[in-house]
Amino acid sequence: MQIRRYFTRSMSQPDSSTTGEVSPESQKTELAAPKTKKKKPAAKAKKLVQCAACTEPIERRATLKALCSHSYCYPCMSTFFESTLDGSSYFWPPRCCFEEIPLWLASACLSQDTTKRFKDKMTELKDTNKTYCSNPDCALYLAPSRCRDRFRVCNHCLQRTCTSCKESSHRGMCNNVPNDGTRQFLKLAAKKKRRNCPQCLRMLQRDQGCSALYCICGAAVCYECGNTLGQCTCKMGIKVPPRW
Repeated sequence: MQIRRYFTRSMSQPDSSTTGEVSPESQKTELAAPKTKKKKPAAKAKKLVQCAACTEPIERRATLKALCSHSYCYPCMSTFFESTLDGSSYFWPPRCCFEEIPLWLASACLSQDTTKRFKDKMTELKDTNKTYCSNPDCALYLAPSRCRDRFRVCNHCLQRTCTSCKESSHRGMCNNVPNDGTRQFLKLAAKKKRRNCPQCLRMLQRDQGCSALYCICGAAVCYECGNTLGQCTCKMGIKVPPRW
């Protein structure tokens, strides 16, 4: 009777092979099976380009390409722009292979201070009526205001300067007679045979070399007659020198 009950009970229980259920033993076998690791794709080789200034191999994403297709690393491009703000007129504006490097191209590597100074210098060079602070201890460039006032106020020393006669602010008409300091300076300039730039009216001085020179505003000037090269009235026959 007990044997019959055993077989009856075993026959009443469903077989895992017929029901589709997974037995605990098979589950342990599957869990114990080692998993194959997926191979990581090989890293792509970094593309390197040579900096046109320092000649070091630099990653392409860390360089800036000029309009002439030459590439510069960020530090060299930043140093290049900063050097043009230190009074070096020969390299103004920044350029490569005779092509100007625009500010928007180099803005990624420039500090906010350098960008502001560069924009201020561009405003100064484009100003057709340049006015500088009449305070001799200051003499900073005074940018034009939107109201086009007759006088410009220096933000550094608060001195007011007339845009017509370039002297300190005054009432009434301008006095075209220069002051004592200006007269002495003009007398010394005439003795030294200095010239004024025909474009920005800056006083030019040549230490040595030929008579063709560049003003800080970018104008090519003949030092013999004081005119722009190409419109020279003297017999020097000077051609405009190339700018690198």
